[in-house]
Amino acid sequence: MITIISLRGPTNTGLKGGARNYIQSFAEALKKESENNITILCCKEDNDDLPSNEIINGIEIIRIDKGKFPSYTLYKYFKKNLMHKTKLLIENMVSYPLFTRLFYKKNHITVIHHLTGKEYLNRKNKVEGIIGIVLEKIFIKLFYNKSNIITVSEESKRDIMKVGLKENKITIIYPGIDTKFFNKGKKEKNPTFCYVGRYDGPNGVKKVDDLIEAFKRFDNKNFRLNIAGPTKYEKRLLSQISNDNRITYLGMITEKEKKEILQKSWALISPSSREGFGITYIEANSCETPIIAYNINDLETLTDRNSIVVPQGDIEGLYMSMKSLIESEETTSQLRTNSRKFALKFSKEVFDEKVRKYVNSHV
Repeated sequence: MITIISLRGPTNTGLKGGARNYIQSFAEALKKESENNITILCCKEDNDDLPSNEIINGIEIIRIDKGKFPSYTLYKYFKKNLMHKTKLLIENMVSYPLFTRLFYKKNHITVIHHLTGKEYLNRKNKVEGIIGIVLEKIFIKLFYNKSNIITVSEESKRDIMKVGLKENKITIIYPGIDTKFFNKGKKEKNPTFCYVGRYDGPNGVKKVDDLIEAFKRFDNKNFRLNIAGPTKYEKRLLSQISNDNRITYLGMITEKEKKEILQKSWALISPSSREGFGITYIEANSCETPIIAYNINDLETLTDRNSIVVPQGDIEGLYMSMKSLIESEETTSQLRTNSRKFALKFSKEVFDEKVRKYVNSHV
């Protein structure tokens, strides 16, 4: 039996996060060529009514109440119900470490999507922010130095090495995209742009405020900007767009709705100062939709083949990049064609093969 422990697990509601998508795909890749039972143990989340136990694509999902200390709650359940049957334990590190290496030292793999670093301090609760930094800077090195680590990008690998983990223990496996599902669609006749992802407020890493300001520099009433994704700052967001009926906030969306938005958009705009991989970039590219984004330390998913990259905080650069797509049919056509070709390098089939090869070589 293979057990995966994750703070947050698969969900069928709203916009899915990259970390939970990744680990579900990881489990499904192993299940395709394995007789092992695969279980994802995770915590129930606020405001969802998902069952405590269900099977999704052959993977058993167990959701438990997280209590005051989720790490300890997950540990207690695992020890009582799953430890004696588990041959391989995989920790999906989301938000902060769960320290599974402490209670299971046999076959162990840790998936680290990205480290948060100083961004912890931008959270409302400064005490939690400081604790988060301490967990990353000290305890990851202390408790995960012998664990096999999987991460999703070169940038994330560099960050993990900075906290003291050895390079030879870290392997990059890029997320896999369903390039058959995310495919070419009909573009809107009038210039239409989109942002798909969470909005974490004025002090967050997703600088949606910059995008809104850049888009408002256009005076053409036929242009459109669609913003989709979860946020705790909805009132702030709505107040910024209330005087411009060309901008629409769609809130939480399904995967099907996300695909349709990406297909019809001329570009996905991502004014983000930090990304572990940028899975939405590849989903957009797979729909022949290029990216306009802030530069993020040579992130593999931002190249001159699939995107236009501008310096962080350069609102004028965001505006001029959108303008260039509107005014140059040749540039737009070339980027669309190249984007689809680029996305195929990150197909689900490639991902599945790498996951199985890695697990077979480490267990």
